[in-house]
Amino acid sequence: MVNRRFDAPPGTKPIDQYGLNHGQIERIKQNADQGPRDWTGISRDGHVIVSDEEGNPVDLGTWEELAK
Repeated sequence: MVNRRFDAPPGTKPIDQYGLNHGQIERIKQNADQGPRDWTGISRDGHVIVSDEEGNPVDLGTWEELAK
């Protein structure tokens, strides 16, 4: 399990607090190669943020692209 790092972009929210439906969250996490317990967030500008193995934030692009 990868936990949220405090150096994620300001305003980044956990994915389940961003207002997406369950199907969108599942597709995003699957396309981002994130497990159910891996922290996944969305920044103010709509980018999906995850943590690498060292806990550094990684921007994977927009949630709209990953929800396809």
